[in-house]
Amino acid sequence: MTEHYGLRPLKVLEDYEGSAALLNVFFSEPISAERLKEDDANLYEVGHTYMDDNGLLAGMTARVRRASVRERQGRE
Repeated sequence: MTEHYGLRPLKVLEDYEGSAALLNVFFSEPISAERLKEDDANLYEVGHTYMDDNGLLAGMTARVRRASVRERQGRE
């Protein structure tokens, strides 16, 4: 049987615990739900761009936040 997964918008407060558990699988530094909450509070609400001294785009932040979820069985 094949498992199907989809993406949904991140539920900011509800998804911190699961996100931290997933990140701890491969990050060498332990990540907690509280740490994710603190980091998230320091990010811009919308994307932010950075222009260099020549007026050229030098950086950009994007906040595409999604969570992977297993889709219910019976949906094909």
